[in-house]
Amino acid sequence: MPVIGLGTCAVALATATILLVADVPGQLRPMAKTVSPAAQAEFQRIMGLPTLPVSPRMRWRQVHAWYRVGGRFLVENALADGAALVKVLGEARRDERIDITPALMAKARPFCADLRNVASWEVYYFQVPDPAAQTAWHQFGVTALAAGGRCAEAVDRSDTGAFAASVTDLLKAVRAVRDTSSRVRQILDDPQDPVFTGTPLSPPQPLL
Repeated sequence: MPVIGLGTCAVALATATILLVADVPGQLRPMAKTVSPAAQAEFQRIMGLPTLPVSPRMRWRQVHAWYRVGGRFLVENALADGAALVKVLGEARRDERIDITPALMAKARPFCADLRNVASWEVYYFQVPDPAAQTAWHQFGVTALAAGGRCAEAVDRSDTGAFAASVTDLLKAVRAVRDTSSRVRQILDDPQDPVFTGTPLSPPQPLL
């Protein structure tokens, strides 16, 4: 049973909480299918977005701008934090499960907080000018913003149950940002484009 040290005292957890993960890396693979046209239309309706025809060239220019002036910075940071979180979970994996220990929680906390910080930009930085990419990006933002905060709080409270639930949601959020990245790359369709090289630009600070 894991033990958490509190000052000079040690408090044993009443029950060892186990996070079941059959295949952590597998949870982060992009979905095989892109978002359906029906889902895109529903997203546009809910968000009040006009359904206007956009030529492939105009779509490319819009997405290229989104990625160049801040989108790449946000997406790559989210992907890096997600990969680091998966690595931490993978190192704690025993057979088909992950035992949640104080050490694991402490290692995961910075990545929970970082994912939350990246997700907080989703409401400030302009929307991805592609319905499918925006649907996935918005899902990442909403999920990681909530789960990242819950994860950090769970670690601070030594609440293994809440930690397990929040990390499960964070894995869903990382899968969503991978979908965003895949869709953006599908649209830009040129790995040699300078937008993918060099140091990414951070998004402009919001005017509060």
